[in-house]
Amino acid sequence: MNYLKYCFLFVCFVISACTLKEHIDQAKWIIGTWEYKTSEGSIYEKWVKKDSLEFQGISYKINNQDTIVLETIRIVQENGNIFYIPKVQYQNNQQAVRFNIIRLRENYMSFENPSHDFPNIISYELINNDSLIATLSTER
Repeated sequence: MNYLKYCFLFVCFVISACTLKEHIDQAKWIIGTWEYKTSEGSIYEKWVKKDSLEFQGISYKINNQDTIVLETIRIVQENGNIFYIPKVQYQNNQQAVRFNIIRLRENYMSFENPSHDFPNIISYELINNDSLIATLSTER
């Protein structure tokens, strides 16, 4: 009887570990540099894969020859959960804010923090290989 119980627990652990790795990998399409063109110039968001459990991003603009960092971002997998953690210049007392994953599919991810003033929801949707939509909102 104990043998079956340990086998069951082992199988659950293996399935759980495989599922977690698979989830963070579903977001790998965000890796690269994305450009958002505005009337005041372009804003860039660059993402790299730090390791199997973390992606790191930076949002910046170029003013003359200077690179101005707007925010740093992490997407991390911790204890079975995935978080989007931005740290925006001159906001939130320079502290990072955690958003919990609420939806992750092959070409879409959405994160939520109901207690944050704005935004409450941050989502990304891959349209094709060179286009994505990033949305900041207070509603689903």
